[in-house]
Amino acid sequence: MAKYKFVMTEEICLLLQQEGLLFCRGLEQDSGKTHLMGKDVLFSELSSFYNTAYRKGNVVYPMGAYSYSSVQFPLDIRVGNYCSIAGNIHFRGWEHPITAFTTNHIAYDAITLNLMHTQLVKNSTNLKPKRAKFHMGDDVWIANDVLLPRHITIGTGAIIAARANVTKDVPPYAIVGGNPAKIIKYRFEEKIIEKLLATGWTEYDIAPMEIRGDIPVENFIEEFYNYRDKGLIKPIVLKNLKEVLDKHGIVYERV
Repeated sequence: MAKYKFVMTEEICLLLQQEGLLFCRGLEQDSGKTHLMGKDVLFSELSSFYNTAYRKGNVVYPMGAYSYSSVQFPLDIRVGNYCSIAGNIHFRGWEHPITAFTTNHIAYDAITLNLMHTQLVKNSTNLKPKRAKFHMGDDVWIANDVLLPRHITIGTGAIIAARANVTKDVPPYAIVGGNPAKIIKYRFEEKIIEKLLATGWTEYDIAPMEIRGDIPVENFIEEFYNYRDKGLIKPIVLKNLKEVLDKHGIVYERV
């Protein structure tokens, strides 16, 4: 994955805000103010956005429509559409093998402490720490001070309570909390969850819908189909940051 950087200026900040990429809280938008002024901003060829806000850090990781994040995730993490990510969220380190005679890196990691020359490492290519992908669905809310594993799937509509220690996948529309995190309850009844997931509404820009935010879920589903079938709402098409920078002639460099 190619990585790049550019230096943030007031002009670039305002330009990206007009494109739908914020590096501040909502009250500061259109002001050109950002915590990144004069600093390097890192991104990759996969970095994408659509009315998206990065409230902390200098990394533009892929983030979906109308989502905001108060934490700096790595470039290989993708945040879904309509997600709300609070601050002080951490990932555990890579998981070490627990069924071998040792969990120490001498048995599997040739880079740590420069162990390339050891015969043990050469013969232990099957002992690799778990590096499965992190996957986040849409409409996810993660509260403050959450600890996450790197190999997890957080389902669409899920809520992770503050200070939760998540150890396994979170099902769609589940509310989890505690240490270790357990399912407290589901946001809706199973039939409603199935209907919500079937709509695929999180793949559409629902901002034009003239409805109340507290509309009953069943009514929302009906209204969504009405708007969609009449062509009044469109599927979300994320913007690629590299392409936006190229369009405006903003200089960046590969790192």
